Amino acid sequence: MSEVFAVVEGPTEQTFFRDVLSPWLSHQGIHAVAIIVGKQGGNKYSEAKADMIHFLKQRDDTFITCMFDFYGMGSKWPGRDSANSKNQETKPLIVEKAILEDINDAVNDLRQGRLIPYVQMHEFEALLFSYPKSLSIAMGDQKAEKKFQDIRDKFESPEHINDDPNTAPSKRVVDVFKDYSVRYRKPLHGSIAAKQTTIETMMLQCHHFKNWVERLVALGQSE
Repeated sequence: MSEVFAVVEGPTEQTFFRDVLSPWLSHQGIHAVAIIVGKQGGNKYSEAKADMIHFLKQRDDTFITCMFDFYGMGSKWPGRDSANSKNQETKPLIVEKAILEDINDAVNDLRQGRLIPYVQMHEFEALLFSYPKSLSIAMGDQKAEKKFQDIRDKFESPEHINDDPNTAPSKRVVDVFKDYSVRYRKPLHGSIAAKQTTIETMMLQCHHFKNWVERLVALGQSE
């Protein structure tokens, strides 16, 4: 099996890998493990870069990816500032390309294709709106499904959900949970909802996510 190490932003993304994405990838011939950046989490590029370089140098037969969201990135991320003026579809591509180039410069003997950066436009929770019912199931109250569906219906795709810093995907989820006197616990409820949603459904509605997963799948097919 091909081995992939993923440097991720925090416990929510790590849990998503462990409980949902990694088991799915295992059927594609890929063993994937997610490591929280800098051990404590966050979105500092210096820590993400150090971790990715560490895993790239540790062994030359593994692949490295990452999972961070564009809007949480500071200006020290490569390509972040220049991407601001671009459209929704282009922004993450610019940053991913810049990350790849920056780390390529730092690891002179990096074999082509070993590093596959992934930048989401918005938070992990955006993926869960691929199947709004999943969030109401995670909450334990299916009456909330309409509220989640109403949020989803306002946007072209789940990857477009975030028109203001105060209405990021996770904040929208938290607000609905409050209406039902339930506290949203990101790793727990996020994992439950992601299992209900399934990777296939996320790929069907989230184009950029789909491209990333397909690149990971291709690693297993190339062995």
